[in-house]
Amino acid sequence: MDKIFDFDSISEKYKDAKLLCGEKVLKVNDWTVDSRKVTKDVGFVACVGHQLDGRQFIHDAVANGACIVICEANDLSETVACDLAQLSITVVLIHDLNQRLSALASLFYDNPSEKLNVIGVTGTNGKSSCVQMLAQTIQTIDKCCWTMGTLGCGAYGAQVSNENTTADAITIQKELNKAVESGCGNSAMEVSSHGLVQGRIDAVSFDIAVFTNLTHEHLDYHETMDAYGLAKRRLFLFENLKWVVINVDDKFGRKLKKDIEIKARKIFVSAKQPSEGADLSQWVWVENIQLNQKGIQADVFTPWGEGKIKVPLVGRFNINNILSVVAVLGIKLGNVQKVLEAVNQVTSVAGRMQFIREKGQPSIIVDYAHTPDALEQALLAIRDHCTGKIITVFGCGGDRDPAKRPIMAKVAEKYSNAVLFTDDNPRTEDPYSIIEQMRTGLKSPDRVTYIQDRKEAIVEASKLASSDDIILVAGKGHEDYQIIGTKKFHLSDVELAREVLKERAA
Repeated sequence: MDKIFDFDSISEKYKDAKLLCGEKVLKVNDWTVDSRKVTKDVGFVACVGHQLDGRQFIHDAVANGACIVICEANDLSETVACDLAQLSITVVLIHDLNQRLSALASLFYDNPSEKLNVIGVTGTNGKSSCVQMLAQTIQTIDKCCWTMGTLGCGAYGAQVSNENTTADAITIQKELNKAVESGCGNSAMEVSSHGLVQGRIDAVSFDIAVFTNLTHEHLDYHETMDAYGLAKRRLFLFENLKWVVINVDDKFGRKLKKDIEIKARKIFVSAKQPSEGADLSQWVWVENIQLNQKGIQADVFTPWGEGKIKVPLVGRFNINNILSVVAVLGIKLGNVQKVLEAVNQVTSVAGRMQFIREKGQPSIIVDYAHTPDALEQALLAIRDHCTGKIITVFGCGGDRDPAKRPIMAKVAEKYSNAVLFTDDNPRTEDPYSIIEQMRTGLKSPDRVTYIQDRKEAIVEASKLASSDDIILVAGKGHEDYQIIGTKKFHLSDVELAREVLKERAA
């Protein structure tokens, strides 16, 4: 894509930037923070991360063809600086590189977010669903919406998978630039608390920010719910933000509603009627909710008019997600009928309360629920649609927040007729240790069986089920892999569920 790097323009912005060696102006094909992705004429940015110091991979990047290295200057030893000065390429030192990287990356790619309508969605649960539904609906109106998040990056329907909910600062700007170059006028992206705290989106110009909810998650990183909430709040304080859409059925959402430091215009969404005296020009809400085999139906009221929602989605919690989509589209279109024409065409998101059916067999729902609240909401949603038993199959990921493990087990036991534990992504932890921590949350641990292999666990669950029952397979959703140790193996709950039902029906 040939971008011009001009050191003088960088040094004007960052006075302490230092050209250690090489050319002041050069063409750069692309940029990356991953030395393994460096090819000829690609720029390598050597940051000091939370787990790795990118500076130790500089020589690998050069060997792979890097034409320029931008290096974190903080705590750089004289020995390393002298070594870098001997390289035959351009080397630039910049202090506090992590904090400045989003702005630098925006410059590298010619400030792409300023050429798009960018919608950021944050919250513990519902980010993926909201982003995917926004992309679905926007594409029926504006032809193209570029997405970024758990389900990947790219134009809706053609996303390429990625590892993090919120990518690194360079990848974010690169993807926004791809959106611009492809002719997309819109981008909807998931914004994680990690991405906010680590400044990965600092230079993104958001038009609309959406808050879904705040529940127990990532306390291994944030330590307290207060710190977690403050991390999410950062998105709503962005300087050029025009609108915020807030789920006020959530406790933290109600705090954001009253937050006077949020200067953007606020729209509140709720599954309840606003209290008397509320300014209805700020509210989107529903009445007469019906949950049935066809999905969700309700009367919706907005500042732009009223109408009926009829969507083939499972779960009361999806009401707030749909209302957030209605609010965003209402802001964009200002016409409720056009909004509902688009919204009522949405389909379920891959791995999010996704029904797997085979005639005469129990239904299996595959869902990404991997937090206590998400699991509870999924089980409550299934109860609204299920006349038989609920059987839950799930595990907890290794090397992730251990505090939620007994809580999730408690939730599964409370809302299910039967529970089977299985492996999620054990990563480098002992799977049996994870299960034992889960068991501490159970009232009747002897009634819960652990079957390590996920397919075998689903098979066993199907033996307990009749045609009126629903089996929830939770935790991995859209993921098509399992991480054991440090290796990834192909595994898809959707594929396994289909195999099990077909084998049972044969």
